[in-house]
Amino acid sequence: QCFLATRPPLTSLAATFPTVRSAVGRRFFFVQLNRLENLGCVDFLAFTTSSIVHGAEDDAVMLGLQSLPSMIETLRARYPGVAIHVGPSTIAAPVSPLGLSADSDGVSRVALAKVDPRSTALFGAAWLLGYIAQLACSRVQAVTVSRLTGENGLLSTDPRGAVTKHPPFFVLQRLTRTSNAFVTSVSDPSRVAALLVEGGEGRELILANLTGGDLDLALAGWPLPSDVTVLDERSCGLFATTPDPWRRLARRMHAKNIRLSPYAVASLVVVT
Repeated sequence: QCFLATRPPLTSLAATFPTVRSAVGRRFFFVQLNRLENLGCVDFLAFTTSSIVHGAEDDAVMLGLQSLPSMIETLRARYPGVAIHVGPSTIAAPVSPLGLSADSDGVSRVALAKVDPRSTALFGAAWLLGYIAQLACSRVQAVTVSRLTGENGLLSTDPRGAVTKHPPFFVLQRLTRTSNAFVTSVSDPSRVAALLVEGGEGRELILANLTGGDLDLALAGWPLPSDVTVLDERSCGLFATTPDPWRRLARRMHAKNIRLSPYAVASLVVVT
């Protein structure tokens, strides 16, 4: 259990609730958290983010991922030794720091809207990998992302109860098999996200094309042969109907390069 305070506690929560972890956070975003002058005596701090506070263009949403490490570095400099938790976060803005949220029809791209259609699309899958990769390499203690169902959820249901798994679901599904993450360098982080993980199948490189065009990637230093599985516009339907799609849809790769279509996500596992 934990206790989340929206302002620095006036008395020690540890003394009042000795078995409860305490935290300071904000309903809003990093800017509001960064205005705190003193955290008080807490176990961790927490904040959330939104990619559409100032604008809702595709490029701006993806470029915003690069700001995450700087936020974490700032908080560590201001509050050394305090654990950092991020989330729950989506592309959309669950709350507005300006007051009322912007009206949204759930289809249009609108700044500060509570619903963003990209959250449940292939775009959202690539964004999700980029988001987790940036924070994992910044070594935060916890990341909370999309809700399971409902607005911007990983899953949706129709009136008969049939469940639809959206592309971001499959990215998170793949990451649940990992136990360790490693820093991975890319030549252009504005165009590609990469996360090197280790789990039951050994080391795995997960890549995402963050752009609206085809992307050719050179895999310097990556051992071959590898099994590669790609989640893209062509394979989304197969992912939704295939049990264990990351393994069953894999193909053998012998080349040191790979082409990813817009917002595609690829998993590469070394063949041993």
